[in-house]
Amino acid sequence: LSPSARFTGLNLPITALDNSPHNIGLQRKRVANSVPLSLRISRKITPGKKREANFRTSYVSNDLLMAVFDSGNDGDHVPAQMFNVKNLEPTARETFSIAYPRISARDSKQRFIIPSNSQVSVYQVQPSAPFWLRQVHSIAITGLQFYSMTIAANRYQPIVSIGSWTESPVLANTDTGECRRLKVDASVEWNGLGQTAFLGAERLVVHHSGHITVYQIDPNGNDHVLARYPFPQELVGIAASEKLGAIFACSGHRLECIDASNGTRKWVLPLTYSPGGPPLLLNPAEDVLAVECSIGFSEKSLALIDPTVGAMVHLPRSFREGGESWRSMISFDWSPLSKGLCVCYEDGMVEIFQCGEPLASSRRRPV
Repeated sequence: LSPSARFTGLNLPITALDNSPHNIGLQRKRVANSVPLSLRISRKITPGKKREANFRTSYVSNDLLMAVFDSGNDGDHVPAQMFNVKNLEPTARETFSIAYPRISARDSKQRFIIPSNSQVSVYQVQPSAPFWLRQVHSIAITGLQFYSMTIAANRYQPIVSIGSWTESPVLANTDTGECRRLKVDASVEWNGLGQTAFLGAERLVVHHSGHITVYQIDPNGNDHVLARYPFPQELVGIAASEKLGAIFACSGHRLECIDASNGTRKWVLPLTYSPGGPPLLLNPAEDVLAVECSIGFSEKSLALIDPTVGAMVHLPRSFREGGESWRSMISFDWSPLSKGLCVCYEDGMVEIFQCGEPLASSRRRPV
């Protein structure tokens, strides 16, 4: 940002003026109320031992955070712990038979989908019970290997899409435990990373054969293509918004916003990625896009993007003790109501960002 844009006072008193395309200080007033603006809490919550390269955190609810520890393994039980978001105090501990500490986005009923070898387990949150997660289903998927799984959840109905590198996505019903392959043309070649995203309740965005394809999902299995747009680059992450009528696709060096109705580019933003987890997440309010980016040779950080214009509005930063070097981010997650953002770093530090607070009202150090 320019020096004037960094001056927080510029953003507060000017509310009646139109936005100026030449003044990013004024443009920041356009950003939705859910943009994280102040650091709420920061604490190290991993065990005090060696670096946990696959430590992950995810919101269970607006008030509860789940942390999964341990490195990648092949179906062993790994520890997981629940933390209170307000103070990051532990509230419960449990273990999972999990092939990799990766947790999907929540479905329409706030269920978690956790992969384990060639199956996925569906868990329902029940914080008041003795065990805070109850397994609802275990869905076996023939031929699917855990290390090639990507999982996209539908926020409007209890369906998830489980993608892989070599076959069409699996559509799984988290209510019934039933699953089936997406019906695609037999000539389709699968050469991507299996990234998918739901565009509303009944459309699925898939990348294959050098194209981004939008499918209409049919309950009876008669899925069909609605649109196909060229995208020859390798796709490392995808998100979609019916509200904005847009598909967000990132390759290795840029983020593109594609008009879902005609395939034209609304904007293109240069960014450098260091893929390792879900590289981008649109918050549930669909007004802020969190994107993984690289700030060095291998250090990963987080860029927050205004999805309507492709402007970077904030970049949360975290230093190691003493401020001599960066912490490298390894996971992040939005709260269910877009009121919080948790960021997890390789050394076990977790930062919770308060959303929707004006900079001037915060007594803590601005992010």
